[in-house]
Amino acid sequence: MNYFKFNSIQLNTLKNLPHNLNNSLINANIGGILSINKLNEIKQLIFDFETHNMDELFVNSKDSKVHLFKHIKNIDLNKYFTISLEINNIFKKQSDKEADIIYYSPYIYQWIKCVIFSIYRNIYNHFIITSSNNIYLISMKNTYFLNLFKKKHIDKISIKDMYHLLMIDFCDIYHLHNDNNNSKFNIPKKFYEYFNIQKGHIDKNFLFKIYTHNIQYTKAGFK
Repeated sequence: MNYFKFNSIQLNTLKNLPHNLNNSLINANIGGILSINKLNEIKQLIFDFETHNMDELFVNSKDSKVHLFKHIKNIDLNKYFTISLEINNIFKKQSDKEADIIYYSPYIYQWIKCVIFSIYRNIYNHFIITSSNNIYLISMKNTYFLNLFKKKHIDKISIKDMYHLLMIDFCDIYHLHNDNNNSKFNIPKKFYEYFNIQKGHIDKNFLFKIYTHNIQYTKAGFK
């Protein structure tokens, strides 16, 4: 088993670093990539200050911006763990504070990102710092991963088509979520069947397990 530990100082630094670098932005969230070696050392950290939801799947090919999603992939699982990263609502100006949407748990696009990155980029863990200071590491459970990975290869499903399938499925899950359990406070129970969900808080040390899938074994299994 592979574990990584963030201490509270690292977590608060990670949350506040983008704001310290660029506090004029008002984006609701940013994305990024975090690479960790087997010695629990952070080797690479990349932020994308303009990312929002899954917009990169639908950009114009003439767009000159460097799109993070097009360039990331977990190449060497033997040396590094690459984790996708999202930090919510840290750019909001103080004057807009009352209008902020406070997320206590991952929202729909973050579940979709976790799946898309896992299936198409071999990045199996998605790390989220919410605006409520709850933190999560989510990853696909093996059966769910195998089902979608097989669908991708056997049915030749593109990223955009997979995105739409996931959006329909996850919207239905949120729609059926108990009305008394506001989705920004609670994770729908169905997601516990699909994902490994580890929860912590920004002001406490966070020891989490890193999950991976054996792609070679999976491909051999359905060829």
